[in-house]
Amino acid sequence: MNIEKIKKYRLLLQDNGIILSISGVLSQDLLSIFVESLKAKLELLLPINPSAHNIFNIFIEQAQNILNYSKTQDTNISSLINSSNIIFVGYDNDEKLFYISSSNLIANDDMPKVKERIEYINSLDSEELKSYYKLARKSGVKMHEKGAGLGFIEMAKKSSKKLEYSFESYDESYSFFILKVYC
Repeated sequence: MNIEKIKKYRLLLQDNGIILSISGVLSQDLLSIFVESLKAKLELLLPINPSAHNIFNIFIEQAQNILNYSKTQDTNISSLINSSNIIFVGYDNDEKLFYISSSNLIANDDMPKVKERIEYINSLDSEELKSYYKLARKSGVKMHEKGAGLGFIEMAKKSSKKLEYSFESYDESYSFFILKVYC
């Protein structure tokens, strides 16, 4: 990347209120480092503010989703670059809210399940969401192979708005799943 592109990228981050940006292959060790960095930034920006706790938890949920569910086609350098995971934490001046946004590859076969789940969660009011969360925890029935499937519910409970999401086609087998949560 040349200097001019770096300047444009820096301005793009500033224009979008980004306080933390992660792109690339994510591991549990790297996540620990970024969690500490975000924690320190939030303590400076939002001392004694309940929003900081929500931002922190939503960031962890989105990072865990990437660690647990992201698909990559192979390990050659071109595929790793093209399928990079992304997480942003930023402040939206128009909404006057912080947001956490992520993007990762998922199998196209998984898209309908993810869409249905988020649409259902977005259809619930706060009381219904609390009840649904309690029911999901108590049922003990795994909603998918990686666990109880509480992450979207957790994020929705902590969010100031409905979960925003989209899918962007990558190839015949995969798409980017993009999620944005405000708090």
